[in-house]
Amino acid sequence: MIALPNGDLCVADRLYSRLQILSRDGEQKHTIGNYGRSTGQMVSCKGMASDGEFLYVSDYAKSRVQKLRLHDGALAASAGNYGTSKRAGSTTLMLNCPHGLALVEDRLYVADCMNHRVVVFSSALQFLFTFAKEGKARGPG
Repeated sequence: MIALPNGDLCVADRLYSRLQILSRDGEQKHTIGNYGRSTGQMVSCKGMASDGEFLYVSDYAKSRVQKLRLHDGALAASAGNYGTSKRAGSTTLMLNCPHGLALVEDRLYVADCMNHRVVVFSSALQFLFTFAKEGKARGPG
């Protein structure tokens, strides 16, 4: 669940592969998405972020991130294809079980869980770069 900039809430309803938009008092306002494997549909919505106009959602099972219009759920962009860390180099759009999302200014940070890295996209879902990698060593600091 995330709080939207206008104070509403967005809840990932993973059982029904959709997003519920609720008022801060719990009143259902509308629903975005439905089950399916096509772009614009979801199998297992995980992470979410919003700029107030668009909703970004990671689909864990389809290894992709989608940008949906908040007011009607229409697909604006989609990025990512399934790829393991052996195939997912530092300059590819391969994702493997994307989880958390963070939108900071004009960048979307995606926790690419099973590839052990963070993938950075523009707010238009254009690939920018990756950082981090699998390992047991302590991080800096």
